[in-house]
Amino acid sequence: MLTPFSDFVTFFAAVVRSYLPFILVFSLVCALWKRGESPRAHLRLVVLVVVAALCGVSAAKLAITTKYFSEFSLFLSFFLPLFGLLTFLASFLKRRTLTEGVFYLVVVPFLLLLSVRSAVDLWIFIADEALTATSVVNTTLIVNGGALLTGFSVVVLLGILFTVFFNRLSLAAARILFVLFYLLLAVQWLADIFINLIRLDYLKASRGLISYVAKAHDLLVLWNYIFFALAAAVVFLFYLRRHRGVSRRQRDLLSEPERRKRTKYKLVDKRYMTAVVSFLLLGVIAQAWYDIVVASPPELSPAIPVEVGEDGRVRIKIADINDGHLHRYSYITSDGYRVRFFIIQRYADSSKYGVVFDACQICGDDGYIESNNNVICIACNVSIFIPSIGKPGGCNPIPFASTTTSDEIVIEQSELEDGANYFSEKVEIMVSDPVTGAQISNLAAPYHYSYKGHEFSFESEESMKTFINEPESYTSVGRRSVRIDGYKE
Repeated sequence: MLTPFSDFVTFFAAVVRSYLPFILVFSLVCALWKRGESPRAHLRLVVLVVVAALCGVSAAKLAITTKYFSEFSLFLSFFLPLFGLLTFLASFLKRRTLTEGVFYLVVVPFLLLLSVRSAVDLWIFIADEALTATSVVNTTLIVNGGALLTGFSVVVLLGILFTVFFNRLSLAAARILFVLFYLLLAVQWLADIFINLIRLDYLKASRGLISYVAKAHDLLVLWNYIFFALAAAVVFLFYLRRHRGVSRRQRDLLSEPERRKRTKYKLVDKRYMTAVVSFLLLGVIAQAWYDIVVASPPELSPAIPVEVGEDGRVRIKIADINDGHLHRYSYITSDGYRVRFFIIQRYADSSKYGVVFDACQICGDDGYIESNNNVICIACNVSIFIPSIGKPGGCNPIPFASTTTSDEIVIEQSELEDGANYFSEKVEIMVSDPVTGAQISNLAAPYHYSYKGHEFSFESEESMKTFINEPESYTSVGRRSVRIDGYKE
């Protein structure tokens, strides 16, 4: 569960991340095709882009409902690089009457497709993260809605500022930037084309294709920062080039009005540059917070090792666990498995406790964490109703028998041994070969054999075969429980 601040940063970063590439390309297209026109002249294009985004999200919902989303994604990924290339080539046209027609036949469709792609990516992220868990107005909805509104406000302001800057670039520089942005975007478009063709069985999966798709996906995090850095670098380099220093002799040759004019331009451009870099820095900080804090995998709290008494029982004092929080412990089984379990007070100021393995029949042994007074299954992110902990079923942790007295919880060693097969972590301990009695490492032993859910280690193949033929002659262990269904990586 996230804090309100992390929630805000998550949705704010999602908007800026999804729309920054679009804003950069949109501003460049305006510089290439609508140079010198006022921002009001772009209003019709902006309206078309917004309408396209809304229609694109509706189409994506329909595609998911009808199970045609892969085809929908393939359509976008195929036509985006095609129209992008045509847009670049068409920027070299000279005749005014011809360029107007090409603008609406080639450039506008490219921008509309890019707008749809950005909107769909953002919509999918919002759907996965859940804007709110209820259908009524609550704090979560207000925080997340405010984050989206703030994000779109920053995106619009960046669009205006970038349009001003790009309009002052030469056509050659604008084309170079367009190619650079196009190539960066094409890496992801091509990966999407491959993965959708594979999903639809139009293309046979190969090691090279899967490797490319995986690397392109892994580069998404770096890709976001590249766009932030590139956008800031463009503005900064433009400022340096436009206002590079002049010699004293050149300054003396300038008239006073010309010097004042240059000073004015420099101050205005500096303010624009400062505003752009500030907004981009805000986006970078939000994205970094999301990557480092929000999106980082949750970590289990340390498990306290328990010791078994001479009577074969583990005793945990009530005074150590009656605070309503999750208390995690660990026990090493006779064959070296680390069994984690936790205890939690099910109701405030009560003597009822949930004593359970830190594992799930469905999700495996990823474990559970406590966050904002909730117990959450790490594997599936399901929040567990705390009073139900200790009862089997669903995604609840696996319960086991224990006894609660007035001052302690008593757990039989056999109950912890029985949980070995719910966990995969093994530690090195010294065990005995059940046939020869020799002391060997459970991890270094050359031969192993599982019997009734217990793993036995052997120093030789001969002793293992002897055990397999007559296991009852060498051990009297009972059968351990096993996890027969559920998630496994």
